[in-house]
Amino acid sequence: MIDNLLITNQKHFDSTLAHIRKDGAKCLHVLADFDRTLTKIYVDGKEVPSIISVLRDNEYLSNNYAERAHELANYYLPISNDTKMPLKEKAKFMSEWWQKHFDLFVECKLNINDIKRVATSGKIQLREGSKEFFDLLRTHNIPLVIISASGLGVDSIRLLLEHGGFMSSNIFIVSNRLKWGADGNFTEAEKPYVHCANKDETVLNAFSFFDQIEDRKNVLLLGDNADDVEMVSGFEYDNLLKIGFLKNDDDRAILEHQKVYDALILDDGSISPVSKIII
Repeated sequence: MIDNLLITNQKHFDSTLAHIRKDGAKCLHVLADFDRTLTKIYVDGKEVPSIISVLRDNEYLSNNYAERAHELANYYLPISNDTKMPLKEKAKFMSEWWQKHFDLFVECKLNINDIKRVATSGKIQLREGSKEFFDLLRTHNIPLVIISASGLGVDSIRLLLEHGGFMSSNIFIVSNRLKWGADGNFTEAEKPYVHCANKDETVLNAFSFFDQIEDRKNVLLLGDNADDVEMVSGFEYDNLLKIGFLKNDDDRAILEHQKVYDALILDDGSISPVSKIII
């Protein structure tokens, strides 16, 4: 195992990687989750589950937002993490969660400036090795499609990447789209909501960038939970390599992730091993 990379099936991994490398960068695109996949799980020794958790846990909003947001998370998060619940059933709960949370945003007067403060706070950080990873994709013009169920949506991810100097024309973000009034306050989110149970590439054919990936039949998928592997559902690929990220070396978590991923990066590790296998 090199650089915290644990390969599930060495023969399959090597064979798939050989095909991807033989076809070259022109046939490849990267499909990635954002929170806890491209971002670190721990920042300064503190666990940071998501962008929205920074908003929730740091008193950006009034009207008891943090308390009420925690109540929603405490109820719906176990459902989100239930690997045995069918995705169709889980999707109903996840849509319900986001609807209640977006209603809370309206009540607590979420403003676009709150999103900017979260994105530039330094409390969300990309993984070690991210500069080299993003530079590599940009240099070889490999599309990076980020599909995120983030409750703070496209704006928060874009602002965070721009703040760190990572955003470029080969990056496409699919997430919740929040709408803002003339005063900068949140008004509503576009439907259908993006959540952990409906993240898949089937929806991408509606986006203007789809023609830039539809002929790139080799896919490198990056995620941090079992449902993330469904992001590629509906896309006709030739070769697929799935890499999962774990926050620790818990044996049970490793075994569960090995069932769906071709390789694992353990202990909240660097993204550098991904860069090494791309080219």
